[in-house]
Formats: sequence, structure tokens, C-alpha cells
Amino acid sequence: MDLDGDARVTLQEVQTVLSQCVKPDEAAELERMLAEVDVNHDGAIDYEEYRTYCAVLCAVHCSARH
Repeated sequence: MDLDGDARVTLQEVQTVLSQCVKPDEAAELERMLAEVDVNHDGAIDYEEYRTYCAVLCAVHCSARH
């Protein structure tokens, strides 16, 4: 998803990649989700934010299974 190779993923890049599978009415939800992951509020998801988000998802998923 990092289309410009700057090691960050912006909302624009996500929208470009997902444009074929995200319905217009889901765009607001996508923006909300990205804002939640973008903890430093710079408009992009860097590697550390992505890694933290994945760790949280894994922890939630693993605890839900037990």
C-alpha cells in the first residue's frame, strides 16, 4: 500500500489500493479506522503504528479464542 515508497501509508494510498473493493458508504468507516491507527495524527500510518495495531489485533483475537 505504500505507493510512493516513503515507509508510511496515507489515507490516499489506502483509498487508491482499496478503491475497487470499498463501497462509497464504507469510506467514512475506513477513515475512522485509519485515524484510530494514526496515533501521532500526522495523516499517515508509519511502521511502528502499523506494528502496534497488528499486535493489538493479535492480542484481541487470541484472547477471544480462549
